[in-house]
Amino acid sequence: MMMTVKRAPLSETRGQGNSPPCLRVVAFNVTSFSKEFLMLYVKIFGYFLASAALLTSLAMALMGARWQAVEQSAYAGERRPWWFVAASALLIGFYLFALYHFAIAAPKTWAGWLLMVILPLGWGLKAALVVFNPQGRAAVSAIAGDQNWRKVALARLPIALLLGILTWFA
Repeated sequence: MMMTVKRAPLSETRGQGNSPPCLRVVAFNVTSFSKEFLMLYVKIFGYFLASAALLTSLAMALMGARWQAVEQSAYAGERRPWWFVAASALLIGFYLFALYHFAIAAPKTWAGWLLMVILPLGWGLKAALVVFNPQGRAAVSAIAGDQNWRKVALARLPIALLLGILTWFA
């Protein structure tokens, strides 16, 4: 954000050398501020993803094999349940909203590019391999036992950390 200080014209017309602080005007470069403000939506999206990954990992670790019922309800059948479709639509909508604001924002960092472009491509590949592929759905639904779900939960924790770091630097 760029800030400039200008003197009020009143001080120069009366012949005073320096104007008192109460007569100074501060102006903001609104265009620059608004472009930087747009990255706020990207950061909200990134922190949402990081917290969602952390919370689902914690749920997996705490629930163990009981988490399998959640996974099977989402992946095992031929049709996705309404809550899975609704959550997916909201997530995609939120992503598109954040991506639009990322596209028009001024300072784009390497972390922002990773968070908003590269990682979603990877998740799209995962969706193609798991969600839309019957063999992938069967593999996820076949995970059984408390220890196996806790291993999956621990394996997901670095993803939550990575998303938080990328969001911080975006």
